[in-house]
Amino acid sequence: MTWSLKIRVTGEGGVSQRGHQKKGKTYRITLGEYPDITLDAARGIASTYWDQAKKGVSPVTALEGAATAGGLTVKALSDVFMTDYVTMRQLRAPNKYRFAIDVHIVPHLGDVLADRLTREEVRAAVKKIMVKKARGEGGRDRRRGGQEAARTVVSVLRKLLSWASDEGKIKRKDNPASGMEKNLPKRKRASAC
Repeated sequence: MTWSLKIRVTGEGGVSQRGHQKKGKTYRITLGEYPDITLDAARGIASTYWDQAKKGVSPVTALEGAATAGGLTVKALSDVFMTDYVTMRQLRAPNKYRFAIDVHIVPHLGDVLADRLTREEVRAAVKKIMVKKARGEGGRDRRRGGQEAARTVVSVLRKLLSWASDEGKIKRKDNPASGMEKNLPKRKRASAC
């Protein structure tokens, strides 16, 4: 069984007499095969494509661009980053990188192509990460999200994309995560009693 999605891109059909953007022709995009791609994963991928289509960006064009750009997703790039940079350099806090990537970056941006990642997608992910989530059911689960988690994610994502650009893993030279800290609330300083 194969998961697929039918989609129409806003703006491809021109503009109506009243100035509204019309949707273009219908595309069918294959999301993957079951059981390799679970229902939740297929829904997540479909949601990404729906968001792109609503903003007037054709997922078909993005996928074609991926084929020519090497097609590294943020998830694939983060795996290479962990082995070729964090492990090789023997950084002091590899768990910080691994936690930020596994818990926040991959769930929110993992399916996005690294060369096509936009500042708006990073901003949307950071907004979601800033919302604190309660502890899970397990004994080792802890609260997730919040301002400090967002700061860490921005820092790790900025380093990941900068390293990938320097190493030639991606073609882009800009970094959509650079300067994103300016959008976060200022740190509160502890007051002395």
